[in-house]
Amino acid sequence: MRKFILALLLVTLTACSQAPTSFVSKVVFPLGYNNANDAARAGIEAAVTSSTNFERGGGVLQGTDGKFYFTNPVGGKNPGEVQFKVEYNNQKFKLVAIYHTHPAECPGPCVQIDLTEFFSTMDVETAATLNVVSYIGILKTHTMSKYVPNHDPLELIDSANGDGTTESVSLGEPVGTF
Repeated sequence: MRKFILALLLVTLTACSQAPTSFVSKVVFPLGYNNANDAARAGIEAAVTSSTNFERGGGVLQGTDGKFYFTNPVGGKNPGEVQFKVEYNNQKFKLVAIYHTHPAECPGPCVQIDLTEFFSTMDVETAATLNVVSYIGILKTHTMSKYVPNHDPLELIDSANGDGTTESVSLGEPVGTF
């Protein structure tokens, strides 16, 4: 049984071989869902029960049975980033999406826009690199959005670091509440 390991860093998934054991996200919820939106919503609801101050996230997997499953939400102790790796059996599952929460308060410099409602540059790049949908649960509004790479529009905003550069962000598509 071969396992794939991915790590979510700074609200984005990047290939990684090492991450703290406490940040391992696995399929532990046996209930399968009929679509990825419902599995991501269930993952976000589980993430909110574990923390509203820190970002939590995991993966959405499609099983060979056609159902969708979420991995347990995990994360760090920083309100502006989440770290985890998703482990799964690639003979039984395929990674189809990632999900994470955005705290109600925007951490750090937030320029003129409340960035808690946006998919960050890192979120957008990760979804494109992994070729998966990305979901965010926005705790401020209890709404959920999804970003589909190469489909949803990007907006340029001034960089939060104040150096005059811009960042590509996206509001994605609203997919309901949680």
